[in-house]
Amino acid sequence: MTNRINMGKDIQAERKAQGLTQAEVSKRCGLPTSTLSNMERGRFKGSIDLYERYLAALGLQLSVGPRTLRPPTWDEIPALFPEDE
Repeated sequence: MTNRINMGKDIQAERKAQGLTQAEVSKRCGLPTSTLSNMERGRFKGSIDLYERYLAALGLQLSVGPRTLRPPTWDEIPALFPEDE
């Protein structure tokens, strides 16, 4: 899920950097603004084809890379589970 959220944030940032609204991009790619909104919020669970249409309308492409997830270090664990005072 995190990957969808991060991808959505990146898509939204690029759209805004280009000075475009979701409505404008919707006309370019033929997808409803509700679908674009779900993609930008990481809530879209539809086909990759639809992501590619949105990305193409922004001049972007979908690519695959290695996972960047890593387990926390021992020093980071306490901050993940703070104790209530």
